[in-house]
Amino acid sequence: MRLSALDPIREAVLRIENQLVTDLNRKAAEYGFKTDQDWLSVFTFDRIDRLTECILEEKLFKEEATLFFFAGGTRYCRVIYDPADALLFIIDLSEIEWVKKVKIELVTSISHELTTPLSIAIGNIQMLKDFSSTPDNQRMITKSQKSLYKIQKIINQLTLLAQAELGNYSLHFDVIDPLSVVKEVVADLEEKSKKKDITIHTECSVDTLQSDRFVLYTIVRNLLSNAIKYSYEHSEVTVTLDKEKLTV
Repeated sequence: MRLSALDPIREAVLRIENQLVTDLNRKAAEYGFKTDQDWLSVFTFDRIDRLTECILEEKLFKEEATLFFFAGGTRYCRVIYDPADALLFIIDLSEIEWVKKVKIELVTSISHELTTPLSIAIGNIQMLKDFSSTPDNQRMITKSQKSLYKIQKIINQLTLLAQAELGNYSLHFDVIDPLSVVKEVVADLEEKSKKKDITIHTECSVDTLQSDRFVLYTIVRNLLSNAIKYSYEHSEVTVTLDKEKLTV
């Protein structure tokens, strides 16, 4: 099949034989590739040596990276070499990556803007609690306080997730109590589980664990949230954690 049949698609596709381009579609031509031309004369990136090696040795290659085109410009792309048909695919992910970064930056900005007023609100509610003497007021203030702390936790988690998405999050390994993390997740998802009358059981065979608390919390929350979402009403969900594995 001539690759011109793939002209309508957005991906660049070219066939490589003996390091030369022997066929290509329209998008590949737009990137600067030409037939009977060395494919290495068009772009480079940090894994170019590995890609060249895979092409010469007829091995599969798949990587996402920023490509630098000699004619000018850069693109964040997924590069795939399929040795079965000697085809090189270049899929431009620049727009997707840009949207992703904008979303992350928006979340980070909103989280930052909310942090100060939320801290003030938490401080003020604590003052009300200190000066309130009636039990009814104390209960109402405590309930409001818990809600503010929950919002604060969500904001902190969003900030950490945004950092992780951008590759700016560094793992912090500490000795933690894994059962306390699991119980924290169960408490945070209590409203969600109550709506479906789902009973959650926890089983933890280890007292301490060397782990990143935020990462463990995120993993447990994602698994348990999905378990609640896809479980029948009036059912039971068990979270089991030991040194080797976590099961929900």
